[in-house]
Amino acid sequence: MFLSESRIRSAGSSASKQIGFGIVLTFLWLVGLFSVITDDPNARTHGSSTLSMIAVDLAMLLLSLFLLFVGINKKKTISKVKKLANIFDGDEDGVLIPSETAVLMGMPEHKFMSLFDKCIAREYIINASLNNENGIRILLTRNENKSADTECLKCPECGASTDVRKGYSGKCQYCGSPLERKNET
Repeated sequence: MFLSESRIRSAGSSASKQIGFGIVLTFLWLVGLFSVITDDPNARTHGSSTLSMIAVDLAMLLLSLFLLFVGINKKKTISKVKKLANIFDGDEDGVLIPSETAVLMGMPEHKFMSLFDKCIAREYIINASLNNENGIRILLTRNENKSADTECLKCPECGASTDVRKGYSGKCQYCGSPLERKNET
């Protein structure tokens, strides 16, 4: 309910490809580097120096390792997102305190907030937002239980209606535009 399955599936597929390509390319460039180092420079028929060939192999090896690193980090992020969604699913009242959630995630609060921001920006986590009216809180919206605590807000951009906890702002579930409650005076 709090995971965007399509985004998670797409990110997982992308991460698997990055890891696979990273492993293959790293292996190939390591073999190339090893062959240049063990090669007899006097037996070469082309004019490249050993140092220039080593430099090219090292540069490509670093790019391959970077690709591998990015893929592994993406897999780790997806794992953390799934753990966060499980915490959200277990919440009863729909309001979480970030410092307490960070403890449940086993990370410092600033790293948790960075993770949460990344999850929202990449749309891995849905039906959750931050509110800062009475201290920073994570608000969860459960669409299947429309209660008296929610109100329907109309998106100023696309015109779609989205249920938001009364008194709070949110994000349009269709176009992502910010939704703010108009204060009636």
